[in-house]
Order: sequence, then structure tokens, then C-alpha cells
Amino acid sequence: MSETETRQEPADDRQPLVPGSRIGNAYLILKTSMRGQAALSYEALRLADQTNVTLHEFFPRGLAARIEDGRVAPVRGWESEFAAARARFAERATRLAELDAPALMLPKGEIEDLGTLYIVTPTSDAPTLSGWAGDLMRRPADADIARLALRLSGALQTLHAVGLAHGAIEDRYLHVTEPANITLSGLLAETSDAAAAAQRDVRALAAALYGVVTGRQPPPETRDRSLDARFATRHMVTGDYDDAMLGAIDAALEFG
Repeated sequence: MSETETRQEPADDRQPLVPGSRIGNAYLILKTSMRGQAALSYEALRLADQTNVTLHEFFPRGLAARIEDGRVAPVRGWESEFAAARARFAERATRLAELDAPALMLPKGEIEDLGTLYIVTPTSDAPTLSGWAGDLMRRPADADIARLALRLSGALQTLHAVGLAHGAIEDRYLHVTEPANITLSGLLAETSDAAAAAQRDVRALAAALYGVVTGRQPPPETRDRSLDARFATRHMVTGDYDDAMLGAIDAALEFG
């Protein structure tokens, strides 16, 4: 491979369950909602009370495949890795369920079927963060951004304090009904526990807030640092938002 070539990740060929599939005669699959490294997530219906929930099917990318009867089975030769990953997935769900963090979509149950483990979490039909901001037809107010940042940063502090991290925060995992009620999902679609993942969480949160207050995406980490001053929030929206919060965003994105 030459220096100018980049290594491409293999295509995600995991086959999701078809709508109408039943899990343990307790849940009805409605549609696939997310594809994470550790799991496929589905919008589902709990049959007992007709409640909408999200099911996270342990289906690690590269380690498992869907076989003819719908079961999830380890790829031949990777059985031990599959079993170890499943144990980590189950442990993560248990640890998450013990947290007290209303801003996190935390597990509320589990069920085994089709050769794998399904974790149940609440679902949200609220707009994503970018969708909420776009619907305003204006820049969000300073007080609203402060509420969003406070709720999310508090949730991440709770998560990181027990050695867990999200690791792949992006807009599709951020759901906003109002500034004081933003929730973070995808905690079981991804599995990242290292300190490096916690740092990615902080940067991703800053990037999400940057997009809302400036109306554009932050430049990539591999950028011309000599231009940082013009990209910093304190340059682009100074006077519109609290200076301390803008400084925190810029610090997390390493502007200056």
C-alpha cells in the first residue's frame, strides 16, 4: 500500500432482521434503526403493553453472521472472540443499567433469542440535535445551549466516572425534545471503554455544539493549524454566547 492510499474498512454485510420478526414472542421488530460496531439496533414493539422500545441485538461486526434460520452465529474460527465480546457486551449492559443519568438511554431489560442477546432500552422519536436546531429557523439562545451542554456533559461525566464511554457520539444519537431534555442513545450499539474513547466523547460533544452555534461542521483534526483562529467559535460567534462555554468548545477541539 502506498503512502497516498488509505485503508478502507470492509463493507458492513451484516443482515438485519426483517420487519415482523418476533423476539422471544415478546417483541415485534418494526425496522432497523442503527448499525453500530457491537450491535444492530431496531425499533420494536413490546407485545405485552404495545410500548415502543429499542432492541440492541448483539451482532459484532466482523465476528458474526446471520445464518439461514435467522440466528446470529460466530464466524468459523472466531468462536472464542465472539464469546468474549458477548460477555463484554452483557457486562456493559449491566453496568449501564446501574447508572443514574436521565440523559442516557439506559438498559431496561434483556432477552436471549436467535443465538444472541438482545438489550431493551427506551426509544425516542424526538428530533436529532441538528434537526431541532434547524427547526428553530434561528440560532439557539445562549441559555438553551447552556442547558444542552450542561445536561450532556453531566451525563458523560457519570459515564466516564465508572470507566465507560460512548466512543462514537454523533448527531443520530442525540435526541432533543427541549433544551433541558436532550438524551444520548447508542450506548449499546458501540462498545468503547478506554480512556481514549472518553476523550473522543468530549471532542464529539464539542463538535456537536460547535455545529449548532456556528451553523457549520468543525474542520477535521488533520487541518492546517495556522488557520485555527478563523475557525474558533470565539472568532465566529463571539458576543452571541457565553465566553466560557465557547472557550470550552474551542479547547476540546484544540483551537489554539
